[in-house]
Amino acid sequence: MPATGVVSWTCDGVETCTVNVVVTDDGTPAPALSDTETLTIECTDVAPQITSTPPANATENVAYTYDITCTDADLDALTLAKGAGDTCAGILVDNDDGTGTYMFTPDENQGGTSCDVQVTCTDTQDTDTHTTTVNISEDNRAPVITNLPATEPILVGSPGSYDADAVDPDIPADVLTWSLGADTCSSFALSIDTTTGVVSWTCGGAETCTVSVVVTDDGTPAPALSDAETLTIQCASARKLVRISTGHKEGNGSKEDGILVSRGGYARGQPGGGTTTVSHSLIKVKDADAGWLYVDESDHHSCAIGMDGTLWCWGENTDGQIGDGTTTDRDTPTLEAYGDGSWTVVSASDGHTCAVRSDGSLWCWGSNAHGQLGDGTTTRRTIPTREMNADADWMTVSAGVGHTCGIRQDGTLWCWGWR
Repeated sequence: MPATGVVSWTCDGVETCTVNVVVTDDGTPAPALSDTETLTIECTDVAPQITSTPPANATENVAYTYDITCTDADLDALTLAKGAGDTCAGILVDNDDGTGTYMFTPDENQGGTSCDVQVTCTDTQDTDTHTTTVNISEDNRAPVITNLPATEPILVGSPGSYDADAVDPDIPADVLTWSLGADTCSSFALSIDTTTGVVSWTCGGAETCTVSVVVTDDGTPAPALSDAETLTIQCASARKLVRISTGHKEGNGSKEDGILVSRGGYARGQPGGGTTTVSHSLIKVKDADAGWLYVDESDHHSCAIGMDGTLWCWGENTDGQIGDGTTTDRDTPTLEAYGDGSWTVVSASDGHTCAVRSDGSLWCWGSNAHGQLGDGTTTRRTIPTREMNADADWMTVSAGVGHTCGIRQDGTLWCWGWR
């Protein structure tokens, strides 16, 4: 001990203890004499303190972040945690140095409500708890058109319509209003029902044109948001062959008035006239008055797309290439298993068929011994089966013997199957 009588220590923990302090003279004259007294030492803990302030407002679908700071005058090790009263159900990351981050993202259902962020900071003895009520405000998310872009074929002079659909991700959903943007149609005008989204027109001449279909929410909360997609309209005139396709023993043609004609024949019924008899002159394909836009065929079966976008096949069906869920040969056009009106391109080859829908998806069915259906298997399919990546950017497809090739919207060419 120094001659000053200063006693020094460092508390290692919380406790109360005593020490005897002794002072002794130099024994002049002898003997040396002493005095002893008791010093009581009380080691106490200073509680930690959260010094940061959390944001009191959040927005649904937007990440909320609170950077936490806690200090301790004793320089004790600190631990951050969520308190039992935390109702925002966030995640807390403790940096082990008195700092950390609390995070959560309010979902669509939480707009207009509130929750509590509760954080604790603990040293070896004491805990500091902070609770803040966070008010969550609504946001506005744009509506989404779900069935465009699309292509709608129609004959000149015939009234056409397309029912556009949209969803609004807000809860509750906003009121939606439909409108038309710019169009490239020169021979007719278009209109749209502002409530239902039904686009209407009557083709005035043969042309292919586009129109922008727009849906706008009611701006709750502001600003109002929109989505726009493109509808392509194909107006075909009458009395001429617009597409012809030939196989090994038969040929098919689609006229601009939509009538599908054929000649040739074979035991599988591939002319589609309801017979297996060879014909050396043009015959009308059975049940073909509804109008046809596109036709393709292989040596033993044929397929065509109607003006309404439906897809029909006929002829040999040994491998399910007709797409009706059976392996029964068909001598008249037979609707594919799904029966919807969204097809734009079809290609028939020996044993399998492939087609593209208006949403850009690619589907194949029939023989798959070489993986030509593109579904990642070699399993035969009797109904249309989507290619394994489920992409939506296909423009056209061509089915070959044991293989298939397709072109994407970026112009790249892809092939699969027998090499």
